[in-house]
Amino acid sequence: MRAVSEGNIFNIDKLDRAYFIYGEDVYPALQFIEDIKSASSGRAQGEVVVEKYMLGTDKWADIIDSARTMPLLLSSIRLIVVDVPSRKRQNIPREEENLSSNEEELLRAYLSSPSEKTVLFILFNQRIKGGSSLLKFFKSLPKDYIRIKELNSLKGKGIS
Repeated sequence: MRAVSEGNIFNIDKLDRAYFIYGEDVYPALQFIEDIKSASSGRAQGEVVVEKYMLGTDKWADIIDSARTMPLLLSSIRLIVVDVPSRKRQNIPREEENLSSNEEELLRAYLSSPSEKTVLFILFNQRIKGGSSLLKFFKSLPKDYIRIKELNSLKGKGIS
């Protein structure tokens, strides 16, 4: 099976510092995370550490605090994976999608100067209908702060 990073969805050789990935099927993003882990094993870069958070259970302040701290092994790469809970009804945003002004400021400050060997993945495994203040916030940031990608489920010829 071809690695996701070999296609045009993501590029393992040029990692962005942050990704906001949403849509009907975020599996390619999860596969990309696995590709990063596989590609980095055995290299001089050291171990890849994956830290997972659930928005709502975990607060943005704790997530960003973790992203700012140095990894235990200085040579390791850290992937911070934040899952946004799915909506109960597709067109009604959940409370977790709303950012306070303090959270916006915290995220903007971190994304303007992210930690060196840390990559932040924000995964929203749902098609967004009716808008999302979380998506609007990330879209309002400069393009070099975060990469935004919508992934739809493959249908027909796209499956092969």
